Amino acid sequence: MNNIADISNYDQCTSCGMCSAICPVEAIQIKLDENGFYRPEINEEKCIACGKCKKICYRFDQNISLTAKKNVHAYSAVNKDKELVRECSSGAISEEIMKACIKHGYKVVGVEYDYEKDIIKTTTTSDVNSITKYRGSKYFQSYTVEAFKEITKNKEDKYAVIGTPCQIYALRKWAEEHKKDNLLLIDFFCHGIAPVSLWKSYIKEFQSPFLKVDFRTKDYGWHNFATRFIDADKKEILSKRTNDQFYDLFFSELCFNNSCYKCKARSTVEYSDLRIGDFWGKRYASNMEGVSAVIVNTKKGYEIFKEISPYLKTKKVEFEEIISAQSYGKPREYDARKREQILDYLKKNKIKEAYKVYYNGLSVKVKTLKSAKNMIKKCPIIIQSRVRGIMKSV
Repeated sequence: MNNIADISNYDQCTSCGMCSAICPVEAIQIKLDENGFYRPEINEEKCIACGKCKKICYRFDQNISLTAKKNVHAYSAVNKDKELVRECSSGAISEEIMKACIKHGYKVVGVEYDYEKDIIKTTTTSDVNSITKYRGSKYFQSYTVEAFKEITKNKEDKYAVIGTPCQIYALRKWAEEHKKDNLLLIDFFCHGIAPVSLWKSYIKEFQSPFLKVDFRTKDYGWHNFATRFIDADKKEILSKRTNDQFYDLFFSELCFNNSCYKCKARSTVEYSDLRIGDFWGKRYASNMEGVSAVIVNTKKGYEIFKEISPYLKTKKVEFEEIISAQSYGKPREYDARKREQILDYLKKNKIKEAYKVYYNGLSVKVKTLKSAKNMIKKCPIIIQSRVRGIMKSV
């Protein structure tokens, strides 16, 4: 069959959901597999072998375009609204982008938390008052199909889409295939994506349902973020990153989607108009409020960035400085056996056992360094800032 059922590199499925969104006979459904990753299921009886799904699928592209660094413009950026910076993950750039896009007639596409199902999903809005639901980085897979169906079937509206590099890649391929110019595509510096099972196993220990979940709060500073939960009794629970099972397992890189380990999309900006993220590294090591990194890739991206610039404090920087502190272009090795053990525990909602696999595998040196960092993170923010500045300058 001329479809994505080809299993030769099935483990490289990015879970973007575009194959289901564009299938003309709805022969493809996206469902969670046993490990908590979204995967396509194909009804071969309905499939008409049109091959449209393969044309936009990352797995079948042997010629991923790499970025010519001289063709992009890089900036640090911080919103002048200090309260907004405090409420957002980094420098509060995406919110200004969304406001400008809605002003120019775009529907905004972002990721929000589904409080009924305790998952995250990609949705659309044209209401500037509702974009706060898209705040905060979220570290597990989003269900995209319904939003992407709307984008690909709506011939009239314009869409500004914020998504992972692999999702943006698929949308760009679709737009090029259909000669569409109604999309503004914004991706972000991606570290990798964890399964829904990690989150589900993690929140099992909390009192849910939640009235509100805020990812990446700055209650302990930009570098030492936390997750805030408001439970059904309106009680606030603040889960600090220090020794947090969810964050530690995510940053261990031992439960990512298989495609994340060799992902080419995260290491090119050829498919987006803008790429945004946190400006990690030496320059802002002692900054505890948050700074964004912005890569402007196209004329369309530049026009939006220019429009929001009066609301920002910006500085032109070198592209290489930004990517030096990101996962961009860096190979990622992992222990396949440990990953399998961790995923097996997570699908059984046994996050404590999964965490033991991760922690027991650390060397004495890494455990000691981790303990030292955790001690620093318990200090007042002003002391954390000074220590980080000293450490980065050494």
